Amino acid sequence: MGSQTLFSRLYLPERTARVAALYEHKEITYEKLRDGTVSAAEALHASGIGAGDRVAILLNDSPEFITSFVAIISLGAIAVPINLALRREESRGAHFREDYPNKDTQAGKFNLVVYKGSSGEMNIRRELLPEIREDLKQIIEEMK
Repeated sequence: MGSQTLFSRLYLPERTARVAALYEHKEITYEKLRDGTVSAAEALHASGIGAGDRVAILLNDSPEFITSFVAIISLGAIAVPINLALRREESRGAHFREDYPNKDTQAGKFNLVVYKGSSGEMNIRRELLPEIREDLKQIIEEMK
C-alpha cells in the first residue's frame, strides 16, 4: 500500500459508475468527482501550486470541496479548509463589517502582504492602501 495516493485509493477503476455522493438531490459518481479533481489539480498546478504549498479552501460541503481537497493533496500541497460556519466574531475579516462590535478604525486601510523570505520563512508586512477615488466612494455610498 506504500505507493498508493489518496487519489488512487479513492478513484479505483471499479468505482467509476458508482455513486460517491448525493448533493442537492443529485447523484455524483466517482467518475464525475475524478474528472473534477483532475481539472482542479491541473488548474492549481498551472498557477504554480506544488508540494508543501498551503491552499485555503473556502467552500460549503459540496462536490467542489471534495475535488478541491483531493486535488490539493494529490499535488503534495497542504489543504487548509476554512469553516464557513464561524460566527461573525470568530471569522478573520469580521472586523471589516460595519455591524461588528468594536470595529477597528484601521480596518480596511492596510493590506497585509504575506511573502516568502530568502531563507524560506514566511514574512508579513503592512502596506498602506491608497485613498479611494471620490467617484468610487460615491458609488459605494449609493449602494448602501
